[in-house]
Amino acid sequence: MRFVIARLPAAAYLCGAAIALAACSTSGSGVPAAPAAAPSAPSASSAAASSSASTSSAPKVLATTARPRAAKTPVPAPKSGDIHHTVAAHPQQTLGPAAFSGTPHFGTGVLAALTSVRSVRTTASGPGQIAGPGVRLSLRLTNQSKTPVSLSAVVVNVMDARGDPAVYLDTQPGVTSLSGELAPGQSRSGDYVFTLPNASTNPISVEVSYSADAPVVVFKGNVK
Repeated sequence: MRFVIARLPAAAYLCGAAIALAACSTSGSGVPAAPAAAPSAPSASSAAASSSASTSSAPKVLATTARPRAAKTPVPAPKSGDIHHTVAAHPQQTLGPAAFSGTPHFGTGVLAALTSVRSVRTTASGPGQIAGPGVRLSLRLTNQSKTPVSLSAVVVNVMDARGDPAVYLDTQPGVTSLSGELAPGQSRSGDYVFTLPNASTNPISVEVSYSADAPVVVFKGNVK
């Protein structure tokens, strides 16, 4: 018996492959599966709801106020000095010298008096202080004016015979600087200690000031 094998054309093979693919895509019942549905366009009601939600979540923009109007009244530029500007000096007047036993007036109704002046030996009790010969003095101020006088700016300076300044020692025992306010008709005293320069000589000068608007009074005498 003879078998004859016929050669099929290439188109037949392609057709068979297409049929096989169609069979794989069928459902279990043999019916081909329906193609996926195209997305439908959103309805008018859903679009409006989405637009309303986005509008409510957006931040509210507040209305801006009107711009302020520019001032019409001219304002002069501030006056200022420079390095070439010279400020007039106001030297403080100095009265005296008065003896240690005197009671000089400041010319403002305030009187000054040294109730005690004596030599002492100072001690170094703070940074930069030097122990040595010194002077302790008691100063009394009396207010004979009709208004209170501030004592917060009282300054006492001591110089030796050559004009060299003594060093004020506010840490020495018994030192009480004048401060506060002095009522009319009242007096107040303060104690001050100074270290005199080495080899200092008599007489010494004591300068007292209580205000930049009042003169400086000076006492002069020997320390014993």
